[in-house]
Amino acid sequence: MSFRVCLLTVVSPSQAMMKDQFANYVVQKVLETCDDQQRELILSRIKVHLNALKKYTYGKHIVARVEKLVAAGGTNSS
Repeated sequence: MSFRVCLLTVVSPSQAMMKDQFANYVVQKVLETCDDQQRELILSRIKVHLNALKKYTYGKHIVARVEKLVAAGGTNSS
């Protein structure tokens, strides 16, 4: 799977993806490794799903990562 396909999957989360522990890991890893422009795009797409993500155990991890990145100005803090 290409990075672009993976990125499109990440920015269009499905119900199954929100509940999946491995998808949670992929989303967090993509946010960690992508460049600032890609991160801003992903964050803007994920933000609209935050309330839905908060309902799921693994989604909460994504919410925490997004909130951390937003607090840091959307830049990679590592």
